[in-house]
Amino acid sequence: GQRMLGSPAIDAKEALQVLVLTKRLPKLVEQLKQLSKRIERLEKTKD
Repeated sequence: GQRMLGSPAIDAKEALQVLVLTKRLPKLVEQLKQLSKRIERLEKTKD
């Protein structure tokens, strides 16, 4: 049978992928902020 995990139950493989990605979110948010600031600086210098 199919392995399920969580509530509501979803496929175990998908649930583990969600867990891994959720743990990475804070780092990804920080990278996005840094890239946004870098883009702003680059756009200001091209004028």
